[in-house]
Formats: sequence, C-alpha cells, structure tokens
Amino acid sequence: MNGVSIRTTDVLVIGSGGAGLWAAVRAAELGARTLLVDKGLVGRNGNTVMASGMTVMGPFCIPGDSPELLFEDSLKGGQFLNNRKMLRLLIQESAERLAELERWGVQFDRDEQGNYFRVQSEGHRYPRAATHSDRVGLVIVKALRRRALQLGVQWLEDTMVTRLLTRDGQVVGATAINNRAAELVVLSARAVILATGGISQLFPMSASQAPNSGDGLAVALRAGVPVVDMEMIQFFPTCLVYPASVRGFALGLKGKLLNNRGERFMERYSPEWLESATRDVTARAIDAEVRAGRGTEHGGVYKDARQTPWRIFLSYLDQYHFCLKRGLDLKRTPAEVAPALHYCMGGVQTDEWGQTAVAGLYAAGEVAGGLHGANRMGGNSLADILVFGARAGQAAAMWAGRTSLADPAPWQVQEERDRLDALLGRRGVVRAIELKRTIQGVMRECAGVVRNGPALQKGLTQLESLEESLSQVEVTRRDMRYNRELTDYLEVENLLLVGRAILTSALVREESRGAHYREDYPQRNDTCWLKHVQLCLKDGHLEIGLLPVGDEDG
Repeated sequence: MNGVSIRTTDVLVIGSGGAGLWAAVRAAELGARTLLVDKGLVGRNGNTVMASGMTVMGPFCIPGDSPELLFEDSLKGGQFLNNRKMLRLLIQESAERLAELERWGVQFDRDEQGNYFRVQSEGHRYPRAATHSDRVGLVIVKALRRRALQLGVQWLEDTMVTRLLTRDGQVVGATAINNRAAELVVLSARAVILATGGISQLFPMSASQAPNSGDGLAVALRAGVPVVDMEMIQFFPTCLVYPASVRGFALGLKGKLLNNRGERFMERYSPEWLESATRDVTARAIDAEVRAGRGTEHGGVYKDARQTPWRIFLSYLDQYHFCLKRGLDLKRTPAEVAPALHYCMGGVQTDEWGQTAVAGLYAAGEVAGGLHGANRMGGNSLADILVFGARAGQAAAMWAGRTSLADPAPWQVQEERDRLDALLGRRGVVRAIELKRTIQGVMRECAGVVRNGPALQKGLTQLESLEESLSQVEVTRRDMRYNRELTDYLEVENLLLVGRAILTSALVREESRGAHYREDYPQRNDTCWLKHVQLCLKDGHLEIGLLPVGDEDG
C-alpha cells in the first residue's frame, strides 16, 4: 500500500449534501477549524440538489394554517412514530434557516403581491413548501458552498471514509481512502459529524442520483452506535419508468394517476386525498394496480398532467424541461410512473442536537433516524437537513471547544491499513459490482413496497450468504488511485450490513405502519408496536431492542 497521511481538525464533517454543508458552515461560524470530506465532489454528490420544496412555518404561513396543524399532519403522516421533540424543533426553527438563506442570496418564489409562493406537498392540509421553481435544493447547496468557502472550511474530495476511530468511548477521527492521492488518510478530529445521506444503491431503481451506499450507517454500526427504525424505507410513488433515459427520475409534478383502463384509481384507495395522499399510501396503490394487471406496458401507471394548471407547471419547470429534452412532453403525453426507493426514515439514533451514543460523534440529515417516524412528509427533508445540520454543527463546535485533540489509537489505524492492503491485488472469482446487483435484486424482491415474513427471512438468509462470498471478491489493481474495484468492494460491505439491518427490523415489526407494509400483518398495532426498533452490532451480529415512543420524545 502507498503511504499514510494525517490531517487534523477540530470538526470533521463526513458528507457534503445540505446537512453536511450546513453543519460545516455553523461549526466554522463558531470558530472551529472544519474539514469537510466527501467521496465525490463537495456540494455535488448528495440528494439535496434534487429537492423541489422546503416545508417552512412562520409568520408568512397562509390563513388558517398554524405550526400546530403542521405538527399534527407530520405526526399523522409518520404514523405517530416520530420523535416529537425533534419534530417541534423542525417546525420552530425552519423559518430561521430560511431567513439565513435569504441573507446569503437565495431568492424564494413569490406571487404578484410579494407573498411566498407555496406548493402543497403530499399529506399536508395546506401549501407549505417554499420553492425556487423545482430546484430549491440546488440553489440552497450553491449558497451553502459559497458560505463555506467564505468561512475557510477546508475539504477533501474523492475521499471515502472507511472507519471511525474511537478511544475511551469517544470519537477521535476516521480513516479514509483519498482516491486522488492514492493513499490512506488518518483524519484526526475533536468532533465528527456523519452527514452521508441514504441508501440509493441498495435497490435497483432509485429516485436518487447520488451514489449513496449506506456508508455512514455502516461505519456507525461498526463503531458501536445504535440505529433505529431501519425498516422504514420510503418509495417515491411516481418515478418515471419509460423511456429508459429517464428511468428512476422522481416526477413531483401534480397530475391524475390513471391505470391502463383510464380509471383514476386513487378514488378507491384514498377518496379524500386522491393524489395528495402520503407517499406510502400512493406507492401501495400503484403497486396494487400493477399486480392486478391494470398497469402499463412498462410496469407502471400513468401520471396525467395535461389538465394541470400552468401556474403549477411553473413550480416544476426543471422537471418539465428535463423530460422534454428526452422526448417526453408532459403537457401532451401522460408519463409512465412506478414506485422507486427514495428515502430512509430510519438511521443513526441521535438526540435533538445530533449527538449519538459515542461522545463527540454527531449525525444529521438522512443518515439520522427518528424525526420522520414511519413515513416522511413531502418537503420535510429539506427543513430537516437545514435545522438539524445547523444544530449538529453547533453542538460539534462546542464539544470541540472543550475537548483536547486525542491521537487515534495506533492499533486501529494499523488494523485498517492491513485490511485494505490485503484487499489490493487480490485474485477472486466474483466481481463486487456483480454482488451489488445481486444485493439490489434481493432487496427489491424481499423488502419492497409490500412485504411478508417468509420473503424477509429469505432475503436475510441470502444476504448472510453473500457476506460469506466477500472473501472471493477480486480487486485486481494494487494501487488506490480511483480503484473502482476497491470502492465497489467497500460499498458492497456497507450495503450488506445495512441491508441486513433493514430486513432484520422489518422481520421484527409484525404490523403495518407507514412505509412498512406487511401483508401477513396488514393492520397497525399501537398496543404492541408503538415502539422504535433499535439495532446494535455486536461481534458481527445485530442485537435487537425495542424502545417505546413516550415522554422522552417530547
């Protein structure tokens, strides 16, 4: 293996989507030396850039709406599994984050009278999502990136974190592969923030374009940090399935959902909300139509926006032009759509400041669990990463300010160096990319929109078998400079662990709640299952705990 380099900082932020950037900005504002690490390009590798609306509550909310109504809608949408304290903070502080963004140059859409233009997202009784056409996430990330540069935030790109380093129950940094420098990097830090996003590579079709492979979840589990609610996987109901050039693209543009008979089938599944029902309800309705033989030629249903008012189109112009350039005119032709992996509501267990079970280690954004309960509401994710990214950055900076910089344990660094060195140049009989596709197939078949016990157990057995195949994976090159085989191998390791966590949690929860639907337990059971499923990794095994939702959640 090539050499090992060392970088020291006060606050290490892993991941540079909206949560990571905001955490880095806040930490730097408070005087902490801040280093941002991403396995791709900073500000260009996450899902935030795809967000089209931000739920925000403040003095400019429309008549009749209120913070309490938003709380009720989000709690109901999350099937009462939400961390209530975090949910109230989300609602209270989102307006502060919006005001900061405006000071940094972000301009939100307004109507002719100068009022904020709002879009009504799924499950919300009122329009609450502030927009910038349908690219508000992109403009927010650009503003945060500029702000981070102004504050002197340092960053390492094309650098994949492989392990968290701990000492005496406290995080002291991480190891990472710097693909540009072709070396192992020891990142020594007083505080570490995980902001690595979700699990888009775990399923064959995803609404996410980011190469997320559950890296933050996996390194946290291996460091002894519990995760919660991993069974709660949201499928965005209306992702394009045809033509192939747009497959997986999340189509948020409003429109009627029709089956192959031309029936507006949501009248059967959610007569009150229709296409504005929460995503879990709509995804199951589409899945049911396709299973009943009422789907399209390409395995979806039709989303018909031909009667959608042009004013609504103006809030989705990027989506409209994206499709138009690829031969799909949404004003003239219904689109074929189906559910695809979108968001993981579960994640690293934290408190309202992002603090995990390991001192000095924080998590924010999609990698953190608990806030959204069993189903995330549209627009709430952007508010989440801004509110709790800022909180994690503040808490990490304060911790770093009162904590001495501890050297990583040499044996941990040497152990990771030896492990990676043993992989390089290894001959094998299977390629990691092939295992990745197999994992995706297992998750699609066993942990999709509709689940059952035998399928979940089968999937778990298959993933455990695939873990045994890791020793047969080849990594033919001996250097680390953009070694795709090595990256694929490390991602497969993470995907297998996270996939096991999802299947284990889903098998334990013997009820249907929000995005977790089991046809063998089709009813919600508040008496037995108003609980978080907690998992901890001990000696390679996932230990299960059940945490009641109670007063500690606010």
